[in-house]
Amino acid sequence: MKIFRHLLRLVILAIFVAPFYVKDFPWFRGTFDGSTIIVGDWKIYLADPFTALSLCLSSMTMAQELVIGAITVFVFYLLLKPRIFCSWVCPVNMLMEFGRGSSMKIQKTDKNPKLKYFVFAGFLIVSFVTGIAIWVPLNPLSALVRGLQYKLVYVVLFVLLLVLLESYTKKYFFCKNICPIGTFYALFNKMFGVFHIEVHNACSGCLKCTVDCMAHDDLVSSIGKAKKGNENILVRSSDCTLCGNCTNSCESSDISIVKRFPILKRSN
Repeated sequence: MKIFRHLLRLVILAIFVAPFYVKDFPWFRGTFDGSTIIVGDWKIYLADPFTALSLCLSSMTMAQELVIGAITVFVFYLLLKPRIFCSWVCPVNMLMEFGRGSSMKIQKTDKNPKLKYFVFAGFLIVSFVTGIAIWVPLNPLSALVRGLQYKLVYVVLFVLLLVLLESYTKKYFFCKNICPIGTFYALFNKMFGVFHIEVHNACSGCLKCTVDCMAHDDLVSSIGKAKKGNENILVRSSDCTLCGNCTNSCESSDISIVKRFPILKRSN
C-alpha cells in the first residue's frame, strides 16, 4: 500500500508541474492553494479549504470560484476520510516519510495534543487582523509545486529544510502540530468518511502497528478497548491518515481498513 500511495502522490505532483514542461497540456492549471480543471467549455474549480478560509478572512470577501473550489474539495475528502489528504495526496508528507525512514522507535504519548489547534487558530487570527493570508506564502505544498514549475531552487531548498527538520524529530511534529491543512481535516476526521481502521477483537496487543503511526495514542487506546471488550473497535482519531502502516505491520491481520458509511456506531 505504501508504494501505491507514493506513486499516487507522484502522479498528482506531476499533473501540477506538467503544464510548464509539456506542450498541449491545457486542461489543468494551478497549485495546491487553488487550481482549475478545464474540460471543453467547462471549468471545475478546486481550492484548499483552509487556504480559502484564510483568504476570505484576510480580504473579508468571498470569491465565487474560490468558495466553489473549497466546497468541492472539502466534500470529496469528507466522503472518503478527511485526513486521507495527508498520506495519499500531500507530496511534502511523502518527502517527510522518506526522511523519517523505517527505523522509528515506539512513540510516547503526545505531550501537547492541543498545540495544533492553537497554531491553526493563530494562522486564522493573524490573517483576519493583518489582512494578510499568512499561510499562503508559507505553505510548503504549494511552494514545492511553484518551485518545480518555475525552477525556483531556493523554494525547493526551503521545503527540503522542513523535511530535514521533520526527519530529525521523527515524530510527525510538523504534520501533527504545525500544518493547518492537516488540522483543518482533523476537525472532521473522527466522525466522517467511508474508510476507517478497525482493530479486531483477536488482536494480540503486540503494538507493532503503533510504531509508525501518526494516530499512535488513539490506536493504542482502541487496541486496549478491543481486547477488554472482546469486540471489533473502529479507531476514531483526528490524526489517522489511513496510511495503512498499521495494517502492513500487523502479522496476524488483526487490523484492517473497513468501509463504514454512514458511521452509526458510537465513538470510542
